[in-house]
Formats: sequence, C-alpha cells, structure tokens
Amino acid sequence: MMSKIPILRLLIPFCVGIFLYSVFPSSSVVAPVVLALLSACVYLFLFFSTKNPQSRFHYRSFFFFPIFFFAVALGWFCATVATPQQINLQQVNGKQVICRIDDVDARDFSMSLLVQLSHYGKQGSAHALNGKVLITTRGCNYCLKPGDMIALRANFEQIRNQHNPDEFDYAGYMRRQGVIYTQHLAVDQIVKIGENATFFNQMTNYRNYIQNQIFDTSLDSEAQHLLIAIMLGNKKFIDENLRHRFAAAGIAHVLALSGLHVGIIALLMWCLLAFLDYLGLKKIRLALTLLTIVAFDVFTGLSASVIRATVMISFVFIAKIFYRKTSPMNALFVAAFLILLFAPDSIFDVGFQLSFVSVFALLWLYPHELHGKFERSRILKYAVSTVFVSFISMLATIALTAHYFHSVSLASAVSNLFILPVFPLLMILGTVLVALCCFSLHLPALEWLINWLYDYIDSITLSISNMSLSHIDGIYVDTVELLLFYVVLVLLMSAYRLFTVKYCIYAGFMAFVLLAYHSMSILSSPTVGLVIFNSFDSTPIFYYEGNKGYLWIPDNQDVETKDFERYSAAFLAHRQIDTVLCVNDRMQLSTAFIKTPYAFLNKERLMVAGGGNWKKLETNAKVAVDLLLVTKQFHGRIADLNRLFDYDMLLISGGMYKPEMQRLAHECDSLMVKYRLMTKTGAYMK
Repeated sequence: MMSKIPILRLLIPFCVGIFLYSVFPSSSVVAPVVLALLSACVYLFLFFSTKNPQSRFHYRSFFFFPIFFFAVALGWFCATVATPQQINLQQVNGKQVICRIDDVDARDFSMSLLVQLSHYGKQGSAHALNGKVLITTRGCNYCLKPGDMIALRANFEQIRNQHNPDEFDYAGYMRRQGVIYTQHLAVDQIVKIGENATFFNQMTNYRNYIQNQIFDTSLDSEAQHLLIAIMLGNKKFIDENLRHRFAAAGIAHVLALSGLHVGIIALLMWCLLAFLDYLGLKKIRLALTLLTIVAFDVFTGLSASVIRATVMISFVFIAKIFYRKTSPMNALFVAAFLILLFAPDSIFDVGFQLSFVSVFALLWLYPHELHGKFERSRILKYAVSTVFVSFISMLATIALTAHYFHSVSLASAVSNLFILPVFPLLMILGTVLVALCCFSLHLPALEWLINWLYDYIDSITLSISNMSLSHIDGIYVDTVELLLFYVVLVLLMSAYRLFTVKYCIYAGFMAFVLLAYHSMSILSSPTVGLVIFNSFDSTPIFYYEGNKGYLWIPDNQDVETKDFERYSAAFLAHRQIDTVLCVNDRMQLSTAFIKTPYAFLNKERLMVAGGGNWKKLETNAKVAVDLLLVTKQFHGRIADLNRLFDYDMLLISGGMYKPEMQRLAHECDSLMVKYRLMTKTGAYMK
C-alpha cells in the first residue's frame, strides 16, 4: 500500500507525533527538535555508509527510519505551535484589554462573542497579547459585528470541564478552536472603539447579511434554517427536534457541509460552463470550476470536510489539465495531511474523523464492477449504487456515531434513496436564492418551490425516523471498544480486498476480544447509584436503580427532563438507563425516598439547604445527615447550619454565584468545616 499511496509514509508518523504531544503536552519544542536531529543523524549515517547508488537501493528500506522520525517531529512541532498560548492572568486581569470581534452569536437576552486579543494596558505602555477569548454577556448589543475593535476590563478565567461522569470534553473542544479563556460580563461594559476587519471578518459579515435576507423571505422557518446550514455553513439555527429526525433517518450528513455539497456545486458550475468545450477551452472550464469550489470553501468558513473534498477534486482536475494520472486514495490522504499540518487538533474532531473514515471505506470497498451490470437501467443503477454507498458509509461510521452521539441509524439506505435525488435540486435552487439575496431580491415562486422540497424531505425523514428499528439510542462505546472495532473492520476489509483467509481468522479473534471486553464493561457497570451533578445554573440530583433514573432538581424547577437527557446522554447510555422520571417534591421506593428538603438515596442521608425550608426545623438535638447540600437559593450562614445539623460533608453547589460561593468557603475555612466546592471537585458520586 505504501508504494501506491506514498503520502502514508509521512501521514502515519505525522499523526503519531500529534498523539505523542497530546499524551506529553508541553509548550517546549525540545522534543520535536531532538527527533529532527535524530532523523538527520540517521539519514547522514545511512548516506555515508552506502558508497554508491546500488548499495543505497539495496538498503532503501532503512531510509524509512529518518523519514519516520522527521514526520513524527513535524507532527509534534505542529501540535506544539497550534496550541493556544497561556496568558499570565495576574498581569492581565483588572486591566483594560483591546480585542477584535471575530464572531457574534446574539440571543434574546445574552450574547456570545469570540474575540481576538490585541493588547492590554494604557496607551503608551500597552503590552501585546495573542490568543482568543470567549466573552458571554448579560444583555445584547445588536450593533456589534465581526471586525469591531472593543475595549473591556479583563477578568478572564480558564475554561474548565465540569467533571461530571461521562461528560463532553468542552474544554478540549474549545482548545481545538484556539480558545482557552472565557469571561462573563454585562454588555454595557463592552465599549466599541473602532473597526479593523480582516478578510474573514468581512466574509462573516457578508454571510450574516445574506442570512438576514433569507430570514426576510417567505420560506418556512425550518426551511430557512436548513438553507442557512447547507448554503452558508451555519447550523446553530437547526433545532434539536429537526437534528434528531435527520440523525434517526440516517441523513444527518446533509445538515453539515461536506463532499456532497461541494460535489453538487462543482457539478452545477461544470454544467454552466459546458459551452467552453465547444470553444476548445476545456482547461479553462476545469480551472473556473475549481476556482468556484475554492471560493465556496472560503465563503462558508473552510470546514475540514469541505477542504477534504476540495483537495480531492483539485487532484482530479489538475491531473486532467496536465494530462497526469491521479489516485483518489492518495488524494484523500494528502487532504488529511494538509488539514492536520495547519490544524493538528482536527484529528480529534468528530467531523474530521467521520468524513475521512467514510470516504476511505468507500474508496476501498465500493464494487465499481457493478456499474457495468446495470448500464441498461439508470434507475436500477442509481438504486444499487445508493444502497451500497449508504451501507458502506454506515458500516464505516457506526462505531464513531455510537461513541460520540450514543445513537446509530439503520435506515440510511432507505432515506438516501428518497432524499438524494431531490437534494441537488434543493442545492441549485438554494444557490439561486442566495444569489438573489445578495441583491436583496426575492422571487415568491422560487421560495414556494423550496418550501415544497423541504416539506417533501421533512415528511420522508419524519416517516422513516418514526419507523421501528430505524435507529437505536442509548448505545455506549468507549475508546477501547472503538479501537477494537476498527481493528476488526480493517482486518475484514483487508480479507475482502486481498482474498486472504488468515485476515478473517485474525478478525474473528479480535471480534471475540471485543465482545469479551464489552461484556466485562457491562458486568462492571453499577446498577444502583447516586450522582449530584456539577452545573452552572442548578443542582441536578440523580438516583438510579436498574434501567430507571429519578431526577430531582431542588433549586431550579425550570430545567426539563429532556434537556438533562440530552446533556447526559453518555452517562445514561453507560449506565443503561432508558427511563428518566422527574421528581418534584416527593418520591417513595422500597430502598429510597425523597421528601423535600430531605432524601435517603443509595444509603446516603441527604439534606438540601436552599430557600427557607431548613430554617423551619425545630428540634432539641442536631439532625444527623451524611451530606448537607448548599444550593444557590441558600442565603444564610454556615454557623446556622452547624447548630441544626450534624453532617459528615458539606457540598457547595456549582450553580451558586461566585461571590456567595467564596463567602461560604471562607466561612467554612474559619470554622474548620469539611466541605467540597463542586466547581473544583466536580460531581459527587456514590
């Protein structure tokens, strides 16, 4: 394979270097420099040890080692350089900071700003800053836009995970976006001082302009949201119900810009420029189509899947222009190498993984000989190819989707048969609509047709997602199971392509190891437990027995069960909990009970101090409890709690406001009370 796909000689060790940096993170470049010097030494030794070209050819396999060490060093170095720089918060906090807005997400009562730091301090003694910060606000200022220069008083905090069981690695996700700090403030504390828009800021503003024009059309709201997602690359307006329907039907890939969208844009431009062939300008036709694709990439924000598709199409087009042969598999891995070269953390991104794994499986497994068998019937040819593509893609990505989303769709082949024929038409009409929106023009007939197409797609997805066994939820696949699955899959793929029985034997053995590990994971998973989650705005208390869980949120009754299920999907899948019941004030089981503000859960006596319920207690002796939980509704003193309760541990909720939390922690320290700040220690589990 190395001879047919030479880029693998660089890509594999390059990825090893990225993984080594993730295991041994360091801001120093000593490790990659040492590896690079080792690579140079090994190469020089081999070069001078072999006196002539014949001997070098004889020992050519040993020249792989300097290439390997160099690529590992390059991957390690790129990962080091791409890591966001740390800021000395003691020097910066409390001072005025100047920064440029790169992105704005305005909601009803708050805003989220992604800003690029410039400098801090007063004019004349300013110090340069480099890095991005996520600013969230109380209130909105709709006049702020990307490219604006703003001033604010810094009070940055490092983004941290909440340390809940099986939680999403939000800090790692933001770090991959180049953001490791955040700040929350009132919107009137942000002062606009000028503008300094970059090219990408201007592109963002232009996308926002077109987005507002789409909102002014007569399209249904969900059709508007879908069109904004597939034409502008902005998925934030897609609601959870629509997202879940598309995922359950197996066509969630149409919501995110990918090779499908790039291919449709390329095909549209290729057809529009067909007249150039008659003028003998086929190379110009190829070049203009390629430029259109690149412009589409830049306009939509340069996502990894779009870049991958563009690089692969570019290889094909450039080969056609210069009359060269090209390898789609090699083009795929070149695309991966280029993306990782500039954004090494993309290797941990689910979109990057899904995109490359699915395309690799299609290139490796798709039986192209089927095309010759159905030349007489285009409909049958389309149906067979769609089924094969859907099945191969599902097989290649099923473990990844289960690992990240804890749900898999089994109906993608059926959905694609009905959706893919009309989706190019939707993209073409959407392109025309976007072109009209650029000039603030609207065409009611066009908007009616797009609405009709969306209604058709929505009815298909709704029908298929409601079918029994169309999708399976509540699946938990850990990292070890994921790796074992792909070892089995690669062995089976190799057996299929190479017609070798031994690979089937290896695959069977690894499949046995996978099943044994999965069985051990199920047996070792607890069936009864208590978890007090660390949350920013509430204190969810969750007790589970078997496949049922009971959610009690004593300090915020506005939190809905479906929101908890969505944010805790991995935890529920890991514990095999398929039913979550909300408890308001009272719950009685044979082994547990809740009666606000008391509870007995998993042999733990729990008292919640929030509001004024605890003050109504009248007793001559202290009430003995194991845990005393203080929520954001508590406004008393620790000394008052000590007079009423005899407790083993005091938990201070993560939903409490920071000044009040600091006051209570200081009082606990002065009284020598054993306590835990959930913002630092994370969830309490029993």
